[in-house]
Amino acid sequence: MPDRVTFKVDGLQELGKAMQALGTETATKVARAMTNAAAQLVKKAAVLEAPQYHEPHEVDGVKVQPGNLKKNIVVKRVSKTSLSSEHLVTVRGKKKDGYAARYGRLVEFGTVKMAAHPFLRPALANNISAAITAMSSKGKQQVEKAARTAASKTGSGGKR
Repeated sequence: MPDRVTFKVDGLQELGKAMQALGTETATKVARAMTNAAAQLVKKAAVLEAPQYHEPHEVDGVKVQPGNLKKNIVVKRVSKTSLSSEHLVTVRGKKKDGYAARYGRLVEFGTVKMAAHPFLRPALANNISAAITAMSSKGKQQVEKAARTAASKTGSGGKR
């Protein structure tokens, strides 16, 4: 059972140079916006792929409504990382959430008595190109926005 799925995008040297020119704080904001854009796209696909019960059921004494798994698919930003930005698409699941994370793992990978019905892995695998495109367009948009902001700050020195 894999712990995580990662992918690497090559060919973004120009973007990296532009981000370095913007400074660390701005580059971090741009990187976060880019990875969030890709993660949100994968999340939407995972919600569409996730199975749904047709009626309420009980899990360890907690009544779980239909759509609970879909409702608990979330994007989390990993704050302590050596990368400039990292986002996860995962299933949250504490007791109050009807243990959606545990149920999600069982559905994704299957059990001895139940075949796997993956929804997270296909959401990523089927949308890698779209996620890269979303990251690129968001990065371009954020870099242009930062450049405009920087230009307006330097260009407004004598204006009132």
